[in-house]
Amino acid sequence: MLITMNKRSFMLGTAATLAAPAAMAAASCRPALDGRSRRLDWQAYLGEHFELDDGQGARASVRLARISAAPARRGCEQFSLVFETPQGERAVPTGLYRLEHADGHATALYMSEGLRADFNLLHSARA
Repeated sequence: MLITMNKRSFMLGTAATLAAPAAMAAASCRPALDGRSRRLDWQAYLGEHFELDDGQGARASVRLARISAAPARRGCEQFSLVFETPQGERAVPTGLYRLEHADGHATALYMSEGLRADFNLLHSARA
């Protein structure tokens, strides 16, 4: 069987083939999320959507809307993550949640009623 392809189809297929690895590499370059994630780690997820799971079957879609940082102190990093729900969706009650991104990165966060998670990370002195 003879397969024919015009120049436009060839160029579109080539562009898609070249762009796919770059997009996949960009997604995999995001830092893993865990209880030790710093503000700059979270910065890579700003504006991104997550699934919030309370562990009892209730799930909500949220977006990381902003990251607010407290003044820096030696050996300590304080910041808050503020999430938003889609319009019309109820806010989630205060509690512990599993937060999962579409790229598979996930962490447990204690969320307050305002969909805010506060961090106070103590960092050891670097050798």
